[in-house]
Amino acid sequence: MHDFSMPARHLLGSRARMASTLYRSAALAVAMALGGCAIGETLGGANPDDGSLADRARRDAVTVDGLDDAPVDDLGDAPDDDAAELDADDAPGLDAVAPDDARCTGECVPGFVQSCGRCGVQRCLDDCRWGTCASEGECMAAATRTCNGCGTQTCSDTCAWGACSATGGVCTPGATRACGNCGTQTCTAGCAWGACTGQGPCAQGATQQGACDACSQQVCGSNCQWGGCALRAGNGCEYRAGRNSRACSACRCGLQWCLPSCQWSTACTSCCSTCGGCL
Repeated sequence: MHDFSMPARHLLGSRARMASTLYRSAALAVAMALGGCAIGETLGGANPDDGSLADRARRDAVTVDGLDDAPVDDLGDAPDDDAAELDADDAPGLDAVAPDDARCTGECVPGFVQSCGRCGVQRCLDDCRWGTCASEGECMAAATRTCNGCGTQTCSDTCAWGACSATGGVCTPGATRACGNCGTQTCTAGCAWGACTGQGPCAQGATQQGACDACSQQVCGSNCQWGGCALRAGNGCEYRAGRNSRACSACRCGLQWCLPSCQWSTACTSCCSTCGGCL
């Protein structure tokens, strides 16, 4: 803040001396005009109390002249002539420049900063208006949103999304998984598993008698479909109601029959004594 006290005293002192000079000159001029004297002539009258107008004017002029060295009100002694001269460059006028913040009539004071948006920073520009919001985060603090379908995310104090809390369901909508006999299950919009669709008639590796011989069975394949009849584990043959046989002996004219135990008979029966006599 400027200190205007000393320049003001200089200015008032100078103005007082100027007024004194003008008043003294005017008084002398009146005295000479009224007394009828010529320029350079000395006014007469030895009595200082002489009531003539000319003498009074001269005394008034002398009295006014005494103002040169008189103090100016309570501003202190007037400085000497050289120091009393007011330098125009040093004297602030009525329109002296105020600090920057006093000049602003806009939104803010230049250089000031404030928080904005999603944990961002905004700076006041030289034209007293806020600049753009910079360095913002992902979200507004404490905001929430859904995630993974039915989960919830909360924005942290640093404007970043937190972990997904999947408390709203058991799956993500649209996700699939295997189910049942080669079927497929799809997660619904409500984050719950839907019905199992596209299943086969059997589970992989399952067995059944079906239309097979007593010694055989059907096995469900990897595509959850029943395969053909196949011997049960440990069986050597299909019984086929005692009609299942196979050739035996060196000349292959003998026969072995499948027994009810699902095993081939050990005896090789034949209707001929030699291989050449087989019917």
